[in-house]
Amino acid sequence: MSGISESSPPGTGGGQAALEQEAASGGLFIRKSSGLVREMGARDAFSMNIALIAIPAFALVPLFALGAFPGSDLTVPLLIGVVGMAFLALVYAQLTITMPRTGADFVFASRVFHPAVGAVVGFAMLMTFLVLIGANAVAMPHYFFAFTLQAFGEAFHSKGLEHFANVTLQEKLPSFIAAMLTILLASAVLTRGAHVVARWVWWSFIGAAVGIVVFAALLFANGSDFQAGFNSYAGHPDAYHSVIATARHGGFNPGIVWTAVITSLPFVVSNFWGFTMSNYAAGELRRPNKTYLPAALAALVVAAILLLIAWLALRSAAGLHFLQSAAWLINNDSTAYGKVANNAPGFAPFYALLVSHDPVTKILMGIGWAMGYLGWMFAAFLVFSRIAFALAFDRLLPTRLAGVGARSHAPVAAIALTIVGGTVFTVLSIYTSVLTQTRNAFLILSAVFTISSVAAAALPYLRKDLFESGPQLIRARWLGLPAITVIGVISALFNGYVTYLDAAKAQVSGGYDTGSLITLAIICFGGGVCYVVSRLFMKSRGIDLDLAMRELPPE
Repeated sequence: MSGISESSPPGTGGGQAALEQEAASGGLFIRKSSGLVREMGARDAFSMNIALIAIPAFALVPLFALGAFPGSDLTVPLLIGVVGMAFLALVYAQLTITMPRTGADFVFASRVFHPAVGAVVGFAMLMTFLVLIGANAVAMPHYFFAFTLQAFGEAFHSKGLEHFANVTLQEKLPSFIAAMLTILLASAVLTRGAHVVARWVWWSFIGAAVGIVVFAALLFANGSDFQAGFNSYAGHPDAYHSVIATARHGGFNPGIVWTAVITSLPFVVSNFWGFTMSNYAAGELRRPNKTYLPAALAALVVAAILLLIAWLALRSAAGLHFLQSAAWLINNDSTAYGKVANNAPGFAPFYALLVSHDPVTKILMGIGWAMGYLGWMFAAFLVFSRIAFALAFDRLLPTRLAGVGARSHAPVAAIALTIVGGTVFTVLSIYTSVLTQTRNAFLILSAVFTISSVAAAALPYLRKDLFESGPQLIRARWLGLPAITVIGVISALFNGYVTYLDAAKAQVSGGYDTGSLITLAIICFGGGVCYVVSRLFMKSRGIDLDLAMRELPPE
C-alpha cells in the first residue's frame, strides 16, 4: 500500500512504540496488526448477541409499556419487532462481512460516509453504553438481586432475606456495594479475553433461559391460582378486582387501543436490541462470513420465542385488563394502587412467585433472572471496551487505549477505562440525578441503527470498491438495485419510524428540558469535537487523518 508505513504488531506493553511511528511520505500511518486475535466462534457470537438482548429486562417491559401507553398489548409489537429486526440483521451481516473489524457502527459510518460521521456515531455509542452500564449496574441490586433474595426468602421461609431484598437493598449504600461487586466481577472476566467473556455469557444465558421457562410454565400451569395469590399478598379477598375497579374510577378503561399498541413499539423493540452486537468484536470472530449472520438470526429467533411465550403466559394468568390497570395505577396513582394492592411490585417475575407452590421453582427463577442480567453486564463491558479500542486505533481517543495485552489479546487500557467509566456512572446513577437526563438512550440507539441501515443501502454506491471486492450476502438485484440496498432502505424506514416515536413520544423520551438537551448535544456532537481536535493535531504532524480512516483497519 503506497504511502503507508506499516509497524510491527503490538506485543507486550501494548505496542505503544509501534503506535507512535509515522510515515515520512504520504502522511499516512497504520499498524500492521490490531493485536486482537480471532478466537470467538459461532456459539461465542450467539452468546454475546443473546446476552445484549437482555431477555430478563422483559421483567419491566409490561409495566413500562402498558403504563406509558394505556390500552396497549405487547403481542403485536413483539411480532412486528421480530420482522423489523430481521432486516437489521441482514444489514449488519453485509456490513460486517465487508468490514470484519472491531468497532462496528463506528467503522461502518466512517468508511462508508466520512470519518466525521463515524466519529459522531462512535462517540455516541461509547457514551450511551457508559450510561447503560451505570444504569444497569444499579438495576441489578434494585430489581434482580432483590428478586433473587425475595425468591430465596419465600423458598426458605426467611423474613430476613425478604426484608433485605425489599428494604435494605433499596438503600443507597448497599445498592452501591452490590453494583460495585457486579462491576468488579465483570471487569475480572473481561481481562481474560473475549472468548472467556463469551463462555461466562453463555452460561448466563442458560440460567436466564431456565428462569424464563420456569416462569412461563408456572403461569400457564397455575394461572387459575393467580387471583387468589394476588389477593393473599394484598391482604384482602378482592384486591385483584379492586385494582381494575380503582383504575376505572380514575378514568382508565381497560382494553386494546390500536394506536397505543403501535406507539408502544419502542419499548418492545428495545427488548430485541443487542442481537447484532457481536459485530463490535468482529475483529475477534473466527470466519465472520459464516459466523455472524447465523449467530444474529439465532439470537433474534430464540429471544422472540422466549419473550412471546413469557408475555402470553403472563397475559393468560393475570389477564390483560388487570396488567393494564395495575401498570396504569402504578404510573398515575401509586397511592391508590398501594392501598388496594399493598404495593405489590409490577415486576413480571413477582407475578410468577404468586403461583409458585414449591421452593425449587422459586430458586430457579431467582437465580435465572439475575444470571441473565449479569450476562448483559459482561457483554456490555466487552462492547464498550471495543468501541474505545476502535476509536483509539483511529486516533480519535488517546492511542494508549488501543494497546493490546500479549497474553489475553485484550485491549487492557480500554478495559481500564471501562472499569473507571462504569464506576463513575454507577455513582452518578445512585447518588445524583444526573442520569435522569440520559433517558434518551432509546433515541440514540435507534438513530444509530437507522444510520447503519442507510450505510448498507449506500455501500454499493459510496464504497463500490469494498462492496465488489468482498463477499456479498445476496448477489441478486431487486427492483433493479442491489439486494442489500433494498434491504437497507426497508431497515432504515423501520428504524427511522422507531426513532421518530422515541423522539416524539414523551412517554419514551421523558420529554425535553435544558438538562436533557445538553446531554443529548454532548452525546451527539462530542464525537465531532474529538474528530476536529484529532484531525488538526495529526495535520500538525503531517498525518492525513481522513486518508487513514478511509482504509479498513488492519487485522
